[in-house]
Amino acid sequence: MLAKSHTGLVNVDLLRPYTVDGSCRDLAHCRHGPDAGAATPYHGKESLANGDMEAGMELFVEYGDEWFADREWKFGVLPLSDDFLDADELIQDFYETHKTAFQTIHDDHDIMTNLQDRWDGILMNQKDEDEGLVMALPTDVRDMDEVRQTGSARHSVPNVVRSLEWLDEHGICLDNIEPKMSSSVVGQRGAFATRSLREGQVIAPAPLVHMQRHFLHLYQEERDKSDPQLVSDQLLLNYCYGHANSSLVFFPYAPIVNYINHSPTVPNAKIRWSQHSSYEHANWTHTDHKSVDDIMKHDAAALLMEFVATRDIGKGEEILIDYGPKWQDAWNTHVQQWTTPSDAETFFPAAYWNENESLILTSKEQIEHPYPSNVVLLCFLQRKIQEMYRVDNSTTIGPQYIWEPHDDDHEVMDGMGNAKKCEILKRSVRRNDGDDDERSYYGVRVFGKEDRSWIVAGLPREFVEFYDKPYTSNQHLRHAFRHEITSREPRNVWTVSRRVINSQRRIWFIYRQGHFKWRRHFLSRPCHSGGTQQWGQQCRIVGSIFLGCQQNGCLK
Repeated sequence: MLAKSHTGLVNVDLLRPYTVDGSCRDLAHCRHGPDAGAATPYHGKESLANGDMEAGMELFVEYGDEWFADREWKFGVLPLSDDFLDADELIQDFYETHKTAFQTIHDDHDIMTNLQDRWDGILMNQKDEDEGLVMALPTDVRDMDEVRQTGSARHSVPNVVRSLEWLDEHGICLDNIEPKMSSSVVGQRGAFATRSLREGQVIAPAPLVHMQRHFLHLYQEERDKSDPQLVSDQLLLNYCYGHANSSLVFFPYAPIVNYINHSPTVPNAKIRWSQHSSYEHANWTHTDHKSVDDIMKHDAAALLMEFVATRDIGKGEEILIDYGPKWQDAWNTHVQQWTTPSDAETFFPAAYWNENESLILTSKEQIEHPYPSNVVLLCFLQRKIQEMYRVDNSTTIGPQYIWEPHDDDHEVMDGMGNAKKCEILKRSVRRNDGDDDERSYYGVRVFGKEDRSWIVAGLPREFVEFYDKPYTSNQHLRHAFRHEITSREPRNVWTVSRRVINSQRRIWFIYRQGHFKWRRHFLSRPCHSGGTQQWGQQCRIVGSIFLGCQQNGCLK
């Protein structure tokens, strides 16, 4: 996704994908067709506003303090989340201690100088102890009251809120398309127009991550590592764009664009390098001497592609491009050579069991009727139970807890951090007051670290899920289809090893000089805490890196 991170301004929570194994046309026959393993099984990843946000505010997701700390060699020392909290407390204490002086600071030079000297002494003392904290603090006492009111984290990004006029001028629309089940590819998803689009209109921009093709190779691990055997490529290759005569491939990471499907005969869109005024496209035409090595030295994603309508497109129509003859030839060859895997009749992905297994078998019942070896059970637990276990984990058998419903239980399923491997010890079925249908509840053993476990009683069925074990899903099939998307555009569109953008003019990325440097991602409407942002569906994206909420979407 396009939203970046700030250790003190995280306002968006990433949720786990709600659809797994959505790449199967038929969950009961998931390995029977040549398209097995050719598409991602994960769909529907959403984000949730974790607080109220005003219109024009930038969106930040959480990378984690460790992500920044581990890259100190690259970014230098940065203030982490605790540094901003400590900074706010220190600022408040200093202000309260000198509150009377601050009331006249702008009128009395001597008072201002005295306060500045005292504050400089605090900064000097703190610098020896915590450089990150000092970076979160203002250096000028005349800014103290403003920082105290807005918070040190927000003060560190002065333009964290942009005007809608600014967004209209500098942004590129991202909400022209939304994902639905494809009308051109049976059982797969596609990208559909959310409004009528004119011929020549930009449908969606797509910033690109550039990489060498061989980065995606998969090798058979052997004891003799001197001669590894190439066996396949990563699934990511199927979503990359490239050219047969170039060693580079490009992955577009904008919302929804990876759902755009192939049509060799009736495409209604094409790809091109961006012609947006904020993108320094012209610099490419004067840098033919640049090599692959030159491009790979750029560790930032500095390229921008866009999808353009080749004819008028109606609202609700699927967007299609031509993947190119090389791709079509590769697919035809794959279909001709496809042989159904030997385990196709007995393979059922986790999604099959989640859809069809309303009552989960206990461990004893599984002795006679075992689940397949490719799935594992995960239990999603309330944070309260997890915290109690951390305090009381003194025994190998572990303590016992009873699941009790809470108003925020819907949040338990939002993140994989609440998922623990478990086994079913007991099952009960009952109808609760006010319920028309019976529901099943489970007593489970949850496995923690270091061979420790604990018991949870009364866990509802919806908090127990089947998951595919690592390396067992279709994407890991040895002979799954793999090929980058090519193009009928002129060869120099994709032979990018000969062209490179001027790295000093990446205006589109809207870089800010300072401790943090991101592409920017803003709201165009107020968004209240808990508002769901499903890219391209529930929230209106008004710029290439700006997100907005519709009143019927994010606003609750």
